[in-house]
Amino acid sequence: GIARIIWYSGFIQVDSVVEHGKGEIKAATNAQAVMNAFPIGTVLTNGTTSVRVDDAPYASAGIVRDDGWYSIPITIPYNSLG
Repeated sequence: GIARIIWYSGFIQVDSVVEHGKGEIKAATNAQAVMNAFPIGTVLTNGTTSVRVDDAPYASAGIVRDDGWYSIPITIPYNSLG
């Protein structure tokens, strides 16, 4: 028969958050550190499930949230065979 391969893709979302007006540079520095921690090729495993970072992580524009905090969203794309 024909082998069936299922390909899963998704992303891990992480936010670098600081109090608005008291550390936007620190938020950007932290965002870069998170992106550096997940280079292309990184494999993350939990039990029998593994995912691989196949695209470079990226940070979106920082936003001031309604609660007064400044947040930089970081996206880490991944793929996995199931």
